[in-house]
Amino acid sequence: MRRLLPIVFVCASTFAHADKVISVPTATKISMNTIKIEGLLEQSRNRNSRYYIGAGITDAIDAHITGEVFDGRRMRTSIDISYNYIPPITGIGPGLSFGIQDALGVTRDGRRFFIAITNRDGYVDTVSGSVPAEITIGGYFGAINAPFIGASLPFTDYVRFLSEYDGRRVSAGVEVRPVKDIGIRAVFEGRDVLLGAQLTVRF
Repeated sequence: MRRLLPIVFVCASTFAHADKVISVPTATKISMNTIKIEGLLEQSRNRNSRYYIGAGITDAIDAHITGEVFDGRRMRTSIDISYNYIPPITGIGPGLSFGIQDALGVTRDGRRFFIAITNRDGYVDTVSGSVPAEITIGGYFGAINAPFIGASLPFTDYVRFLSEYDGRRVSAGVEVRPVKDIGIRAVFEGRDVLLGAQLTVRF
């Protein structure tokens, strides 16, 4: 059994690419030698936009440079850092991570620490058959003191539905991945509709 554990963890890490649902953190991480770039631009009133550049710093630590434009004001740039204590292993056990979002305390939601637990349901229970469903629960502490929850539910190998409650807002969306490393997202947040894309670069 001990000989199998390293293989299980390697297999888990090959699927651990999603570090956020929409904005709430998960207990999965960005793989080493990988950079994720994401942008979301509001279409309904053209007031808000968000940008993320994330990377796996070590086998356990991720860091994000985040940018936010809200209500037409100038962009505010901050840093998110997470420590992934254990990755979720599909069908075996949940993952656990903790960290800080908006370490500089400049965004509309402010500086907040978090703990996140993510569970991956087995492939046989999903419609797609090859992409696991992910459910994340956790809590924020700081500028926001509230629980959060998020879900990523595959419809096919290329389409998944996203939903979350971040302690203040309910958001939902759909993500289409025409290829593995490119995702196109539509996010619905109250009266706002945001469209964007996500690019994963490996080196």
